[in-house]
Amino acid sequence: MTANINIYSIREHKGQTLKGTIHLAASQLLEEEFVDGCWEDIVFDYQVTNAGELFLLEGTLTARHTQPCNRCLVSTSVQVKRELMEKFGRQAIPDEEVFPVKGDELELTSLLREHLLLSHPVKVLCDDECQGLCPQCGRNRNEQDCDCDTVSPDPRLAALEKLLPGHQGEGKKE
Repeated sequence: MTANINIYSIREHKGQTLKGTIHLAASQLLEEEFVDGCWEDIVFDYQVTNAGELFLLEGTLTARHTQPCNRCLVSTSVQVKRELMEKFGRQAIPDEEVFPVKGDELELTSLLREHLLLSHPVKVLCDDECQGLCPQCGRNRNEQDCDCDTVSPDPRLAALEKLLPGHQGEGKKE
């Protein structure tokens, strides 16, 4: 199934607009490897205006996606919102990105897919202050403190550690 807008009602009337809403399932937009059951509420509110040679598409794409926090692995819901403004035309216009009009349809599937994936954050956090998992015992440090020593010195600087006071073989050699 594809996401299309039929512009028949405004194709001959310059300046006229067409408004609507498209509700989509993740399987309609995304390739199989991205449809993980965690996408919901994919909605595109739009307005198409006949501008003579072009049809101007303006709209807002919103969706909700659930995935694990990158630090603590707690299930986190992310609201994605993206404003779109694109041009469609029956002919290519030099130096402008214009999507083709096919018959009386604006085909939006690939356009909406691209905007949906580009608007999703690369790193999802449950909270900006998320402390993540303890690298030693694996506890969620947002829920419970642990007494693990999480300071691991850089192994490249191990030789310099001998120069620190309180270390065996302490101090400088003169």
